[in-house]
Amino acid sequence: MGPVEPAAATSEEADLAAIAPTVLARIAGGALALAGFFTGLLGVQTATIIRFRGVGAIAVTLMLLFGVTTLICGWKVTRMRGWAAVGGTVGAGSIAVLGLVWLVFSISRGLLSLLAFGILPLSVTGAALGATVIGAGIRADAARRRLRDVGLEAGD
Repeated sequence: MGPVEPAAATSEEADLAAIAPTVLARIAGGALALAGFFTGLLGVQTATIIRFRGVGAIAVTLMLLFGVTTLICGWKVTRMRGWAAVGGTVGAGSIAVLGLVWLVFSISRGLLSLLAFGILPLSVTGAALGATVIGAGIRADAARRRLRDVGLEAGD
């Protein structure tokens, strides 16, 4: 029985180490959260300044939706959640595309906002950093499940 216990303890210690947030995960989560925050802020700013119909209204709604979603995913990425890294990367990529389309659309209609220029580099950076932590986040999710299976609660 003696040799089994140290091996189990070593496995649990490795799982505990796998769920510890890395510096890169914290930076990636911060970049995603920042991109989400500024995208949501751009949506609120635009919605309070001008009332759009059609494509403009859809774009403002998507800004709010992608902004909040990416903000929440960014926060969860700092806690090493694999699902959040995937969601945040997809959200930030969507923000980049939406931001580029919005920038062209708004400038062509005489509406200029520095936030519209700022979300492009933030979202591309967030998407790139988010993609780098997907693997570590998925491994951390698996480690959390293994720890839960042996009776150790490691947060949810």
